[in-house]
Amino acid sequence: MKTTSDGINIYEWETIVELASEIANMTAIDVDASLIERKLILELDKLEEKYGPLPSILSTKAEYIDEFRLKLTLLKEAYINSCEISDLNNRAFISSTIAELYIDNCNDTVRSKYWLEKFRKDLENYPEDDYLNKLYQELSAKYRAL
Repeated sequence: MKTTSDGINIYEWETIVELASEIANMTAIDVDASLIERKLILELDKLEEKYGPLPSILSTKAEYIDEFRLKLTLLKEAYINSCEISDLNNRAFISSTIAELYIDNCNDTVRSKYWLEKFRKDLENYPEDDYLNKLYQELSAKYRAL
C-alpha cells in the first residue's frame, strides 16, 4: 500500500489533493471557494479521526485557516509530530511555512531567526531540492531586510 510520508493511504489523500486543486482553480479566477474549503476541512477531520494528528493533516488544515495564532499552533504541532515520527519530508515544508509566516507577518526577529534556522537544518535532508533551497534563499533575504 502506498502512503504519504507520514503514513496516510495515498488513495485517501487523493481526495484532499483534488479538493485543494479545486480551491486553487477557483481562487485563481476570483471565485468564492469557501464551500470547498469547508468540505476539505471536513475530509481532513475524517482522516485525523482515522489516523490521528499527522503532520500532513495538521499542516494542510493550517493552510485553510485564516486566524494567525491557530494557523501557527497547528503548524507547530505538525512540526513536533513530524519530528516524533521522523517525517523528514513534512518537517522541511512545515518549518519553511512557519519561518515564512513569522518573517512576512510578524515583527519578531527572534522567532523568525529560530524558524529560519530550523528550516536550514531541515534542508540538510534535501540538498538537491531546488524549490526548497530557492525558498530558503528568499526567506533569508527577507529576514536580513527586517
